[in-house]
Amino acid sequence: MLEKIKQKIKDLQEQGVPLFFIKDPITKQPSVSLSLLLVSFGLSFFSLINKFAKIVQGVDIENSFQLLIICASLYFGRSLSKKMEK
Repeated sequence: MLEKIKQKIKDLQEQGVPLFFIKDPITKQPSVSLSLLLVSFGLSFFSLINKFAKIVQGVDIENSFQLLIICASLYFGRSLSKKMEK
């Protein structure tokens, strides 16, 4: 079952659905949690600038900061669990 899922993802990537992940500087492996952290940081930074500059209406700063906290918890929790395994 797991092999079928892996093969399906590989087929999707070969057919033109690229999945871009940022490489973790410690493990040198693509990291979903680090990618989510950087995307949420960018969104939070934009919403903070938007609060003062009023570039786009309707960007909620509280929800973007909550997303940043969740993604940071995910990334740092995973990195701590990897360190504890060693």
